Amino acid sequence: MSLSQAVGAALNNRSSAIGELQRALLRLGYYGVRFAIDDDFGRNTLGAVLACKYDLATVYSINRRDLKYAPRSGDSGSLVASGTITPVFVDCIKTLLAGSKLGGKDPWLTPARAQVADADLKVREFFLAEAATAAFPAQLLWAIVGVESGANHFDPYGHVKFGIDWRGRNYGETVNFSPEGAAEPWVRSRGWGLTQYTPTSVSALPRPMPDYIVSVASNLRTAIRLFIRKFEAFSRRHPCSYPSQGAPSYDCRACLQSRGFDPITYSDLAQQPCSWLKAVWAYNGVTPAGRKYMEGLVRNLIR
Repeated sequence: MSLSQAVGAALNNRSSAIGELQRALLRLGYYGVRFAIDDDFGRNTLGAVLACKYDLATVYSINRRDLKYAPRSGDSGSLVASGTITPVFVDCIKTLLAGSKLGGKDPWLTPARAQVADADLKVREFFLAEAATAAFPAQLLWAIVGVESGANHFDPYGHVKFGIDWRGRNYGETVNFSPEGAAEPWVRSRGWGLTQYTPTSVSALPRPMPDYIVSVASNLRTAIRLFIRKFEAFSRRHPCSYPSQGAPSYDCRACLQSRGFDPITYSDLAQQPCSWLKAVWAYNGVTPAGRKYMEGLVRNLIR
């Protein structure tokens, strides 16, 4: 089935051509690696098409009318209409997949394993070595890496792993069809590599390819710096005191188990053993969803 046969497809259509479209959007970094290749033009496919059209219009200067891309905030009908596959959209996808310039600019393709110089880095050993030179709880951050990427920098297809988080939620959530007051781009978050690091200041595709995508070591170091910076942004009233404040071990599992720590009843004032837990919370945003993330991660850690 040719990708060209997806022309005219829209939400709720189903065909093998849509499966080809999903694979193309995956290779281009728009269709989350955890989304199913199922030949079904569902909400995840719609979100990926909208995100791709946004970049085609803003990064590659493709005419919005040719893309049939004119979404209006809060208008679900305009979102659905903007997701319709046009001939120009398919031609653009083919050009990008071929590695050719589009609108005078180089294409963006999710890097293959062969493009990552340190692809075979022994991640666990490297991570622990970094922890030995910086004061941070490696157990907590390693647990985050396990949740975010399965501790693997590459997806099953041999490309750098990335995740799409459509509305500040995880993969189970879908495109919000009524983004009240929301503005483009429709991709709210794009996380890369082992740590699923998301550059908050990048509204479209970053160029040139950043080292946090094409280097495993840099990806980990970026996350470590982010984690420490978030810790430092919160209270230092609760530094690591296990087994003592004078000689902190950052052995979070032993500390939390010895305290009988319960993440469900956790509170800053009554039970917070250290500020690093707030950093875990802040890693995904200090929100109720971020709090649930921290609770689940800590439960896994002290199990």
